[in-house]
Amino acid sequence: MRHILFSIVLLVALLSAANTSAQDRPQLKPKPSPTPKVEPKSEDQEPVRVFTEEVRLPVSAMDQYGHYDPTLEIDDVLVLEDGEPQKIRSVRHVPSNVLFILDTGGEGNGLGGLSKKTSTTRAVALKVISRLPEGDRIAVMQSSNQAELLQSWTDDVDEVTRTLTWKMFAGKRSRLFATMTKPAAKFHWMTR
Repeated sequence: MRHILFSIVLLVALLSAANTSAQDRPQLKPKPSPTPKVEPKSEDQEPVRVFTEEVRLPVSAMDQYGHYDPTLEIDDVLVLEDGEPQKIRSVRHVPSNVLFILDTGGEGNGLGGLSKKTSTTRAVALKVISRLPEGDRIAVMQSSNQAELLQSWTDDVDEVTRTLTWKMFAGKRSRLFATMTKPAAKFHWMTR
């Protein structure tokens, strides 16, 4: 029994010494294996295609007074899809195209029995135009004795103001239906 105990103690001592000397030796770093060569793409391998989609969302940015806010930036916008925030790539102002159809013809009674005055129509149109963001394009048609284009598309507010001041007049008849269908037919053709 003494012989077995001596053998176990000797074995433990040898293992401890071997372990201590292994820890003292510097570790050898494995040599890096060479990078495998990229084989040229074979003709029968199809390319990988990834479908991406850009979505454009129309957004109106207003300040606390309800006026257009041109200072909108990417960090001001949060878009969620199924509760997940989406990455916004750009924010930009896209000018609007605004067509004014002004009813200046017919009897003295307008919509709802209100008195029709060309000066009131002009003043309201000018007020609306003054509130449009810079760069919006404006065209003006009037409905009086005939459907008439007074001002073709422009972003020059001063030119539109001159047109409303000098070209707009009252007529004996109102051609509102013809004035509305004329641009509608043109826009319908443009969207095809």
